[in-house]
Amino acid sequence: MGQQMARYNLDRGARLYSRNKRIEAIEKWKVALNQVRRASDKFSALAYLISASAQLNHPFQMLEYAQQQRNIAEMLDCAVKDAYANFNLAVARYYLGENRWCVRRVETLLERDAPKDTRLTVDCHLFAARSLLALGEFDACIRHLYEARIIRNKQEIELQIHIILGDLLIELRDYEKAEEHYECAKGLSESFDVTSSKYQRESEIRLAEVNCKFERLDEATSIAKDALRASMLEGDVQLEARCLTCLGEANRRRGDYHEALENYEHAKRKLASNLPQDFQKRPQQLLHRLEIKILLGKTATLMAMRRNGCICECKVALELNKIILSKAEQSDDKMTKLRCNVYLEKLYRYLSDWPAAHLCSIAAQDILQVK
Repeated sequence: MGQQMARYNLDRGARLYSRNKRIEAIEKWKVALNQVRRASDKFSALAYLISASAQLNHPFQMLEYAQQQRNIAEMLDCAVKDAYANFNLAVARYYLGENRWCVRRVETLLERDAPKDTRLTVDCHLFAARSLLALGEFDACIRHLYEARIIRNKQEIELQIHIILGDLLIELRDYEKAEEHYECAKGLSESFDVTSSKYQRESEIRLAEVNCKFERLDEATSIAKDALRASMLEGDVQLEARCLTCLGEANRRRGDYHEALENYEHAKRKLASNLPQDFQKRPQQLLHRLEIKILLGKTATLMAMRRNGCICECKVALELNKIILSKAEQSDDKMTKLRCNVYLEKLYRYLSDWPAAHLCSIAAQDILQVK
């Protein structure tokens, strides 16, 4: 009877998930996970929970479920299950910002296990590309995208490739080309079922951010608000924080400084609410780039307020600089560290703090030279 109820809850969860009732679906799968007795059934229940955690940007939960999966795979001595569990661990580490760890793990899978499974091989290439982009290894990133495309030329793969290429072009400051790729990704996401809603939200917020770059602030605000509403309905807290950060940038650029600061503070609180209660006790390598982006936006707003005579001193901005540098140094995300140092060099030059500006310039050059 218990196994029948477990199967019912797994199936019921899948139906709820397909109707966009993600929170209810997750609760059903958690109940099923406690009901099942066979290790292989537990592995399947964990697979549902891992997929939902990835969709909702809950990397800590994903990491916990993936570690349970790996333990089961080792107990069953099943190479296929072990490959999937290791891939899920790599994805969770990527979302936590551990890019080098993710690259090593997926490249091991590509050499050993993934070629037996076409979909797993493609996913390994895609997440290798994402991590290599963060590490500033653009040529290797493009090679993995090419491999993913020639193995399986499907719309869902094309959509993810467009998003990653758009992100790469943002790093190269080719905003027009990046916008084209994000538009393609959004168009593809709208033709899929509910499981692609995460990609639709991610392409929308990227379009909003590009519109900020082009000073199309009303359009950026409209798109970001739509993405924010969708994220709130889905329970995607991280993307909510990213939307609020984009709204903060739009408000800063139009001179609504106090509203911008409120957006950044709200984004920071949202991001903190997505962390486990025992996060501070965990030996984390870093917290991800979005927190740094929020802090940089807040600092830029304070500096703009000083330039326009809204405030007289910059003690808060200088304290934020120290926090930003500290968090960036914890990261293996080369592009985030580079962005931090370039931005801070400009800020220190504005403050006529030439020694500090020089140190940031040297740090940026050192980052560019690291292979």
